[in-house]
Amino acid sequence: MTDQTGHGIRFGRIAATVPVSDMERALAFYVDVLGFRSVFQNGTPTGFVILRRDDAELHLTFHRDHKADRSTSRT
Repeated sequence: MTDQTGHGIRFGRIAATVPVSDMERALAFYVDVLGFRSVFQNGTPTGFVILRRDDAELHLTFHRDHKADRSTSRT
């Protein structure tokens, strides 16, 4: 698969599960920005999505109360 985003990034084989509190926003990021494609969605509203790009696979799971860990400081 070629890099259609123009970033020169190619993903290898992974299958990570990513908890998200806003599925619509997460899908917009992974599909529109990183170039993944949705190959499976489950639930109404959607609570689980499988995304693929190159050899990578991501499993987005909806967790209403999920909060990003902001304890690490960036310098």
